[in-house]
Amino acid sequence: MRSTGEERLCLLIVCVMFPLILGSCRPRERVPQLEQLLLEKNEIPGEWTTSPGGPQAGQGRGGSPLGGGFNAQESLVQYYYHPAGDGTAGAHERILRFGRSSDAEDSYEVLKDSVFVDGLEWTWEDPEHAIRGPAHAAESTLQCTRGRREQMCRLVARYDEYLVDLKIDLYGLTSQLEAVSVFTYEDLETVIQLVDQKMTMGTSEALR
Repeated sequence: MRSTGEERLCLLIVCVMFPLILGSCRPRERVPQLEQLLLEKNEIPGEWTTSPGGPQAGQGRGGSPLGGGFNAQESLVQYYYHPAGDGTAGAHERILRFGRSSDAEDSYEVLKDSVFVDGLEWTWEDPEHAIRGPAHAAESTLQCTRGRREQMCRLVARYDEYLVDLKIDLYGLTSQLEAVSVFTYEDLETVIQLVDQKMTMGTSEALR
């Protein structure tokens, strides 16, 4: 028969190993599909349609469609189009997922520096009207162009290890190159709140 000391040792080993074994049997964190986080065309006010090919995937590590300086594990972009009379206006939503929040933080700064670049005759500035930003984002920047006929607004936001890059034209150009309104600041606020809701619900699902 085993001694009391041996029995205690066996009991100690079981107590230590059991939680480890149990933990290894648990299901892995559920990571939401990026496509589930993108806006549907019917969620954008107005006559918007999506590109025929659907969302376009990036190339993963080192191959993000946003260019150099990114190390996203996944990236996906959806393009949207508006007829703008007989012309056109455009929008896109791009989502990137990183392996760590710190990588997303660094890329957030790089992304801001790369997209908010003034043109020769126009600048990026705060919106002319007060717009509620994404309340659940860890950090975000919303800017609109000033002095550009086809005025556009752009949101860059971070949700933990995710980045969102949303660009929408407020004015499109007709075939005669005349500016025509296709999107309002009220529409923009509605879409931003929807993005915030979808990103919050989607990313929190992975933490359950």
